[in-house]
Amino acid sequence: MELEDMRREREGLHDGRDIKQMTSTRIYLYLLSQAAFPTGGLYFQNATWVEETKGKHVIVHNNYIIGYDNKMKRFHDFGLWLVDDHAFESPLGKLE
Repeated sequence: MELEDMRREREGLHDGRDIKQMTSTRIYLYLLSQAAFPTGGLYFQNATWVEETKGKHVIVHNNYIIGYDNKMKRFHDFGLWLVDDHAFESPLGKLE
């Protein structure tokens, strides 16, 4: 591993160019791109990073916050909740 790769690994800087493949007997493990799959701590607390990586986000993890209601509010506040008001309904009636 080159010195620059080691620095990026240590600092948690990953992008599509530096996905590492680790193998075991029959398991292949890949690190996900941090730009595509950011943690809640990165996405919700670093507006500069969000703007710099705009258009690359696939899934935003809603961690680094406790409580269902808090998570839902944060997704709504950031415009990331894309499920309509009928999400908890079924042909059998309202799900609770």
